[in-house]
Amino acid sequence: MLQRAIIAQHRQKFTRGRVLDLNIPLGAQQITDLSPYGNNATLKSGVYFSTNGLADKGINADCSAAGSGDYYYTARIRSSLVGEQLAVIGGAAVSVNLAVADVWTDVIFSTAVGVTPSGCIVGFDGTTGFSAADWSDVKLCKVGQANPVAHWQGNDSGASDLNGKFVADSSGNGYHGKHIDCAGGSGEPDILQTAGQNANVRLSLNAQGDSVTLHLNTTLPAALQSLSDAITIRGGFIAYDVSGTAVTSGIWTMGHTIVELRKNDATAKVPFSIGLQGGKFALGVSSLGTAEDERIIGTTALQALVYYTFEVIIDGDDYALKINESTEASGTFVNATGDRSVGSAASSLTVGQRTTDGGALASSSAGTESFFGILDPIEIYDDITGTNKVIEIALDGINSGETLNGTPSTHYIPESDTDNSIGALGSAIDNPRPNDKVINLLADNAYSIVAHDASLNLTNKATWLIWGNFYTAPVSGNESYFAKTNATGSKRSWHILHESAHQTTGQLEVILSSNGSVVSVGDFSGLTDKIQLIAITFDGTQGTAIDRVKMYADAIDLGPATMISGTWPASLYVNSEPIYIGARNNGGSIGNYSTRPLSSACILDRTLTATEILARFNATKSQYGL
Repeated sequence: MLQRAIIAQHRQKFTRGRVLDLNIPLGAQQITDLSPYGNNATLKSGVYFSTNGLADKGINADCSAAGSGDYYYTARIRSSLVGEQLAVIGGAAVSVNLAVADVWTDVIFSTAVGVTPSGCIVGFDGTTGFSAADWSDVKLCKVGQANPVAHWQGNDSGASDLNGKFVADSSGNGYHGKHIDCAGGSGEPDILQTAGQNANVRLSLNAQGDSVTLHLNTTLPAALQSLSDAITIRGGFIAYDVSGTAVTSGIWTMGHTIVELRKNDATAKVPFSIGLQGGKFALGVSSLGTAEDERIIGTTALQALVYYTFEVIIDGDDYALKINESTEASGTFVNATGDRSVGSAASSLTVGQRTTDGGALASSSAGTESFFGILDPIEIYDDITGTNKVIEIALDGINSGETLNGTPSTHYIPESDTDNSIGALGSAIDNPRPNDKVINLLADNAYSIVAHDASLNLTNKATWLIWGNFYTAPVSGNESYFAKTNATGSKRSWHILHESAHQTTGQLEVILSSNGSVVSVGDFSGLTDKIQLIAITFDGTQGTAIDRVKMYADAIDLGPATMISGTWPASLYVNSEPIYIGARNNGGSIGNYSTRPLSSACILDRTLTATEILARFNATKSQYGL
């Protein structure tokens, strides 16, 4: 009896006062509320691609390495027409019949018997037949095999025009594809982000002129000026095309430039130009323009749409090139043996395109010298052990120090189905999903909504808890994480967000209102760059206004807020608005979408103490690798 009493007391300590406590199982659209009130949430999330029934061919992946066998697709499909939807596996046409129009339906296609899946295409039967439909969560399955051979979400970029866009296979088998034509869509209710898409944000350089400039024809930071005899460069890539060859006289130049550091004049010093040349990995260097330059080419014939890691080490005049940790070439420079450092002269550091003697990005007519594909962050070190990092080029499309040229698109690379610590491209992911309780909210227009209920009304006491990495503030605009607010009709109550207008890294903002129109705004500082439990407490009975709201990160009190507007109210406005997680409602217009994973959202109608918050943190931190 004593043991039961202790267990009951322990359970009550964590559950008393809960009005919302969301359990978020992987792949579920209905998110169950564990509080006694049944305030379930609905995941409004999804990305998909469309085939027009005329010429579109979706996915286009070569899965022939899976071998001969009997194969079929599963997918989620919507079409305005009932009837047969078409696809092809290794030259064999397969189909499924849709009985209901304009409804997302989980389907299983007919089986292609005794085929090698060299060509996997949906929306096309391999000859003259096409289907007009929307597609999401497409899996290639092999009869008798438990796990899918390949898994494609379908619109990793979120772009509206998907022609030529990369399609990641999250199965872990590396059967990536590329759309031919096809349109994209996102934000539809009833489509789940089954592939995760909370892992890595990557730029896709998919058109001539797409590149990233770190420094262009200017004096470089001192750490880059002196690079010459001890350098390590690391990265990873998937190339859409590997066949290009350099079209200029400079032997150091690449057919497809991944990253180049060079002095911009005719006597160019080139510490490194790294890329692809004639289908192989290559390094170019120069100590005096074309008079003292050379190019080192690897041995492996690279394939398009295959992920590779690379490493280049320069030790004096010795070099080593590696692909997937295997040595491609090593030896000693013969021609470029002088000082290769750029010094203080006007120089450039670019990704995806080389620069000219005059300091401009190479002409668009030199199309083969551009890199087409997706790149992992590029790390540059000023030693041969990869210890002292000089710069990391993020290539995520949001780093303020990286100028985007052309029209690169953003890709959300899903985590691997088999290992949530790596992305579908094989590299360690930025924000691994720590367990099966995380809402995946990286795709555009993805959020969750909890319908209003009287049990959700908060007056003079409340606690909000949510797990996530909130360290980095948005570059522009706002990101909303937890909100029961609507600016239209003076329906504001409470709101937790990032506001880029006056917030910096490590800060989070709280907005409260007592009358629905006038708001009190306060910023808290002290977050760290990892997944944390954020707890915000409100106690309107406190006589001193600044003491009414506290924020804790991993149970550490961040101190009083810096008030941006007003003072904390004594009570909260009660409205009939739903609760939004990962977005906000502004007069019926949903926006301010979150770009990060969120987990385990919970609300209590009482003020937790610091001791209670610490107990909650200790009880759940192991789920997040802490």
